[in-house]
Amino acid sequence: MAVGGLRAGIEPFIEQLAAPTAVPGGGSAAAASAAMAAGLAGMVASMSRGKKAYAQFEVQLSEANARLDVPAR
Repeated sequence: MAVGGLRAGIEPFIEQLAAPTAVPGGGSAAAASAAMAAGLAGMVASMSRGKKAYAQFEVQLSEANARLDVPAR
């Protein structure tokens, strides 16, 4: 089995998940999905900050960026 998990790349990771082995398993897939969801949430919060249409949500967007550890832009 190849080592490196998701750091080795998405295709090798998916191949590892499909292999008839115990690891990586559901926990690794869930963690990868959660990390990607957090990354996308951070992207949306960062891109929305400073936009006139979302001015009323500036505080919430800033708080979301802080929780998601997204650098201010």
